[in-house]
Amino acid sequence: MIEFPELHSGALDAAGLRALVADLEACAERLQVIPKAAARGYAAPANVPLRAASEGLLAGELRGFQARYVHEGQEWWDTVLALGDAGFRIVRVAQGAA
Repeated sequence: MIEFPELHSGALDAAGLRALVADLEACAERLQVIPKAAARGYAAPANVPLRAASEGLLAGELRGFQARYVHEGQEWWDTVLALGDAGFRIVRVAQGAA
């Protein structure tokens, strides 16, 4: 039997994205932030400051980013993608015990 990781999905507006960044900066041990510049593949460099990635997303310079971090001993990967005028989509996946 395949065991799938815990997954959460939702929508964010600009204020929600800023709140997410503030929460991660305050409460999480960040491991890596990977910017996404195009529909396929990820941008270089492969690790940027979280605030820089979110500002690039808000300015329309990035398509999205993935933040990999630990919160309360659990590793999580948050992928945030721009949806044009509709805001942003977030998918949060648990990666197993940190």
